[in-house]
Amino acid sequence: MAKKILSTGVDDQGNPLAGGAPDPHWRIVLGPPGFHAKRAVVLSNPPNTYFASNGSRWIWLDSAGTAGETSVPYVFRLEFELSRSGYCATVLNVSEWGVDNNGSVLLNGQPTGKSLGGNAQTNFTSPSSFKLKSGFLPGRNTLDFVVVNSGGPAGLNVHFSATEKLRDDIPTVHRVLRGGTAAFAMKRVEKPNEGCAHSDVTIPLPANFELNSPATAAITVEVVNLDDAEQPRLPTSSWGPLECPSPVYRFMTQVLGLYQNSPGCPWNVMVRVWGHDHALPSDDRSVESRDRAAWPPNSGVVVVVDSGGGRDDKCDIA
Repeated sequence: MAKKILSTGVDDQGNPLAGGAPDPHWRIVLGPPGFHAKRAVVLSNPPNTYFASNGSRWIWLDSAGTAGETSVPYVFRLEFELSRSGYCATVLNVSEWGVDNNGSVLLNGQPTGKSLGGNAQTNFTSPSSFKLKSGFLPGRNTLDFVVVNSGGPAGLNVHFSATEKLRDDIPTVHRVLRGGTAAFAMKRVEKPNEGCAHSDVTIPLPANFELNSPATAAITVEVVNLDDAEQPRLPTSSWGPLECPSPVYRFMTQVLGLYQNSPGCPWNVMVRVWGHDHALPSDDRSVESRDRAAWPPNSGVVVVVDSGGGRDDKCDIA
């Protein structure tokens, strides 16, 4: 199993293999009845209509791209490992991929919604791209490309760019409210561990934020969806305990503490977030009884802390 996520037709260092070489990382694991799993093979002479990639090669069942049956799906699989500490934040960036003729993508056996179909010529003449931001597991992962050849030569080409990480800490901003200064901060929230329905997150406030009266500080918490492509829009303050970023996912939040690690250090807000897929329960125990909470793959928490000198319910912090 690969420790790294490697493109089609490359060696352990990511260097392109020669035509006719077996691919050490990609295997064909499923085919028609009687098919036996085997290594994919780099095409020796891909048709000149196939797009070329500097960091990957076209592969198929044989070096000529002519083996196998038409109109029958073959599953090309890459296995790779992700660490327990980092799998939740992985973004898999497929910068180029193509197939002759049609293909769809599964991650750990689940459809990703990524596909090239319709026997379109552009499926292999021009590269396509996509990103996967969720569905990963700690340890072993499988990425499957289900490929169907409609006739003539066939091939699959998948080129990964560097694996990315989802946005974590978003730069904090300040806004002067009526009667005081408010600090805004955002941080990504990890999915709860197995058997736990909540996740705790500590969100540091800006170092130059002065908290005039901690005992009377007003703290607002809102759960939002992060977008790794650009800085998320900070939502309008609502001062409410519950926010619903979509009808599918609902959250309940609780501020556990407002503290400094030592005098003179920046303030931190500790927040507990529950996620679940139905109406809010009447008490915490019924939330905790769930085996696993429903949780969007890329959630973040925004905190708004009024320094204690005033509060403005209508403040738009977007």
